[in-house]
Amino acid sequence: MTAEVDDQVLALLRAVEHLNVHDGYVQDSDETDKVIHAALPYVVFYSTPGEPNEATRSVGSAPRGRIVEFQITFVGDSREQAKRAGQRAEDALDRQVVKIAGRDRRIRRTPDNVFVRRDDTWTGPDGLPLFFGATRFRIPT
Repeated sequence: MTAEVDDQVLALLRAVEHLNVHDGYVQDSDETDKVIHAALPYVVFYSTPGEPNEATRSVGSAPRGRIVEFQITFVGDSREQAKRAGQRAEDALDRQVVKIAGRDRRIRRTPDNVFVRRDDTWTGPDGLPLFFGATRFRIPT
């Protein structure tokens, strides 16, 4: 995924009111004590460089496009708060259009997502568990 596409996706997420957005890492965290100090709820954007789009392959040629993929992990202090954050992020992204190489491409949610569950490793500053889930998206190019 190019930085340009990452920036477009992050801009869509950052436009959502009352949703804190982190790019790949939550800086307000203590790795030693496994405590997250970031304001809740929040989402973390993770991107990949993508993979060849086999649907664009013709006989005897290499694929002409890529499948760009990324994940949004959403976190809250309760199952409900995490789910709401995930839904708000999904509403901001699913079926939106981004520009890739000057062409409009639609973001699509994938079916392989992570159900919301309690995080038994990380806690909030109050020592209570956090809840998280993840939604994955693809952009065919």
